[in-house]
Amino acid sequence: MFDSETLRGFISLGGFVGIGGFILIFLQPPGSAEQILSICSALMGAGLIGAVILVTRLRRGRG
Repeated sequence: MFDSETLRGFISLGGFVGIGGFILIFLQPPGSAEQILSICSALMGAGLIGAVILVTRLRRGRG
């Protein structure tokens, strides 16, 4: 399904988006649109990392 390089790339992308969004949450004015977008990007990064972990575990269970 996915090789290890692809999964590693998705983990890197999720970390970049998630950590960047998490840091920016605290640098934006409270309640602003920028802060909401930072929260969304942090959640998307966490979701991507979670999906990669789930795919990896499912792949490991089959093989």
